Amino acid sequence: MPKGLPSWALKEARARKARNPFAYAWSLVKKKGGKSGSKPSRSSNPKGGKKMGKGKKKRRGKRQMTIPILPIAGLAAGTVPPILGAISDGDWNEHMADLFANYSGYRWTDGSFDLGRLMYGTVPLVMGVVLHKVVGGWLGVNRALGNAKVPFIRL
Repeated sequence: MPKGLPSWALKEARARKARNPFAYAWSLVKKKGGKSGSKPSRSSNPKGGKKMGKGKKKRRGKRQMTIPILPIAGLAAGTVPPILGAISDGDWNEHMADLFANYSGYRWTDGSFDLGRLMYGTVPLVMGVVLHKVVGGWLGVNRALGNAKVPFIRL
């Protein structure tokens, strides 16, 4: 017996003026049970009806720019005081050495190294990034803010 679509199904699909006669004809063949003398085809969906679509959901909407508050606050803890001090008294070299020491522990003006200086810059920055990951990512606060259509701000 030849394989393919039976002519009776295609004739019936064209008689009913189906939008896609080949697809409609195959649905008729499956309903009837396939070719004459063969067993009805087993459906992978035993309850019938349409199968649910598989695959990832497509992203809708446009990405918008967001500002991560916690990492920026950690960065500002180490940068703002030296910059404001440099603006107020005009000694840029000394205050930029403070800024560098806040993140590295090393002051180039006197060649000293102090790990305690990291508490003013590096530690707040790392804590801001870690809190951003925990609160925003794992706890889902940033997703909730995005779904609530809060503009720009993310934790």
